[in-house]
Amino acid sequence: MYSISDNSWTTLPSAPGLPRGGTCFTAVNNVLLRFGGFSGEELGGSIDIFNPFSNIWTTRPFTRGPGNRSVAIFLPHPLYPDTHAVLLFGEKSPSNDGHNAAGQFWNDIWIYDYGNDLWEKATVENSHLLLQDGFGWTAGAVDLSQKTNQLIVWGGLNQYNDRISTSWIVRF
Repeated sequence: MYSISDNSWTTLPSAPGLPRGGTCFTAVNNVLLRFGGFSGEELGGSIDIFNPFSNIWTTRPFTRGPGNRSVAIFLPHPLYPDTHAVLLFGEKSPSNDGHNAAGQFWNDIWIYDYGNDLWEKATVENSHLLLQDGFGWTAGAVDLSQKTNQLIVWGGLNQYNDRISTSWIVRF
């Protein structure tokens, strides 16, 4: 952890589970949520939660929710940023060529209710325009500057290893 005011670093406890790349994090209700990643295979099936005030990791396994994935987008929900998070897309199976080529991607969006520890698959109007083959290795941000709260998604790769150079707005 880096302290801007002290200009110093502090070591925090290691996260649970396998070491991984391509994991995604978001902050909700003063905790960090970690989902998925890659450690020889795509990971999932649980949410790891870091409480910076107690300095403790906990894990919440689930049986109903998004499939295992890495390189996804995980953001606070624009309407409920203190209680919900949105998980978008991500890689579901890697390429045999590693980082040289894209694998297979998810084309779904899930909403996680932190307070009730529940996942719900989002229904997206005209989703075929956005989600045809799925994609991952993307970036995203929450945009609260508009009258309609929204997520902005840009870039990434699809399963054909095509770079995606457009951006999308997902409104709630």
